[in-house]
Amino acid sequence: NTDWYIDQLVHKAYDSDPVPFSLTKEQYRQGVRDYVPFHDAGVKGYVNVGEVVEFAKSEDNANKLEYGQGQFLNYLPTKNISVPVDSAYAVNSGIVPKELSNRIVKSIDWSLPGTYVQKNDFMVLDLLAHNNWKRPIYFAATAPAKSYLGLNQYLQLEGLAYRLVPVKQTGEETQQETRVAKDTMFNNIMTKFKWGGMDRHGIFLDDVFVRSCALNMRQRGAALANAFIQEGKKDKAIKVIDKIIEVTPQENVPYDVTIYGLTMAYYEAGAMEKANNLAIKLFDNFETNLNYYYSLDRRDFSQFSSEADQAQDILERLIYFSKNFKQDKVSKELDDRYNKLLTKYNISRKQG
Repeated sequence: NTDWYIDQLVHKAYDSDPVPFSLTKEQYRQGVRDYVPFHDAGVKGYVNVGEVVEFAKSEDNANKLEYGQGQFLNYLPTKNISVPVDSAYAVNSGIVPKELSNRIVKSIDWSLPGTYVQKNDFMVLDLLAHNNWKRPIYFAATAPAKSYLGLNQYLQLEGLAYRLVPVKQTGEETQQETRVAKDTMFNNIMTKFKWGGMDRHGIFLDDVFVRSCALNMRQRGAALANAFIQEGKKDKAIKVIDKIIEVTPQENVPYDVTIYGLTMAYYEAGAMEKANNLAIKLFDNFETNLNYYYSLDRRDFSQFSSEADQAQDILERLIYFSKNFKQDKVSKELDDRYNKLLTKYNISRKQG
């Protein structure tokens, strides 16, 4: 969202060609197009992204909004944007695997959310207008959803990033948040990713890294495992979960709610012993937390009430699912411990 950052992208860096922006330095410098509002110009249908960008970067005052005395502002004449797609090129270049070739759209048609775009989003539109699918475009999975410009239905998860592809999600895929590029992501996690030492026991990881990378890796790993489970490839699912557990050890990345999804995936994949071990460790952590929260006086406890609710919810889910998957010994052990905790603090179950 700053001109100096864009400056870095318009120059060749090592083996990487410049990003194909069309705006000149003067058109994106600080103070110019910091935000570009929408103003309905009565345009019908979806408009080619290139035409929209050309209009919004125009220096002709006839294509601007007048505000104040002699002040003009660039704007977007429509929210309904279209990015054309060459289906043959999409398959031949590997953008879309052959098995999905029948799902390639003729164009990505979507509506931009909100009432304006900031400079960074406008530059993404410029990139979409001039990249012509020559290079892959990724959005960070760690970024807020608003960063995706409403393109969520055309994103596929490949690790810690979503790749823009000309394949629209089905209703079932939408329920899973996004389509998972299973083979690509499996290869990335199992063979390509370098973990930078986070997988070495006893390494200190700061809170920012833990939140943005390690915990996200657990969440995305669970998504991949579940995608394999739904496809009936439970062995691959187990390999993924094993790897994620290996590279995010508890002493480096404390077991929290992100472990719950991996535990459930183990159960769904039929790896009962591994699931039980994780369930017990996760139960230990949240039981300890709950003991701490309820040991506080009423005033201090109020600051942790939502955390206490989450801890109780996780404990009850672990009991329920261990029982649901016929793991009676583990379920009974956890249920007995939970009942003692409830009695100790005179609290009730959340789920009855």
